[in-house]
Amino acid sequence: MKGSRAALAVLIGLAGCSAALAGPVTDDAIRAEQLQAAGDAAGADSALADAHAKLWEAGPLYVRRAALVKAPAASFGNFEARADNRFAPGEAIRLYIEPAGYGFTKTATGYSVSFQVDAEIVSDNGTTIWGRRDIHRFGADSTTRVFEFFDTLAFDLQGLPPGDYDIRTTLTDSATQKTVTIDTPVHIE
Repeated sequence: MKGSRAALAVLIGLAGCSAALAGPVTDDAIRAEQLQAAGDAAGADSALADAHAKLWEAGPLYVRRAALVKAPAASFGNFEARADNRFAPGEAIRLYIEPAGYGFTKTATGYSVSFQVDAEIVSDNGTTIWGRRDIHRFGADSTTRVFEFFDTLAFDLQGLPPGDYDIRTTLTDSATQKTVTIDTPVHIE
């Protein structure tokens, strides 16, 4: 048990969490081990979920995975990535994203997760040629905290001359106001 506590403390430190958070997270993990040893699998799972939520919310908002895809994703992790980033003029550009580290808003029936999306189109010389705030919102309500969340963003770059561009997408978490920016290089033929 003592070795487990030390290992958890090292992992928490490596994850970049504050020292103040290390105690409660470690305590939840130890409680989970004790509950599991006592045969309370559901209680152990709940204690680990509490530890996970504390680590999750204390860290930054980040994107676990982002990929240009052929079509909107059917479910979390269920997408078909494009072979390249080359698009015909007017072809839809779809970006699959898995945000992580977001907050949860408590609701009457559980929890809510929601995001605002801002976007810019940046030319190969670094000039922003188009930008818009709040072009898309997405989210979900659930009876529990959902740690696997995704969306497929669609961009229409019709009218852009052939060349290399970056689609700069900024997500803002509605619960925490944390932001993360994703730069996605694309080539219009």
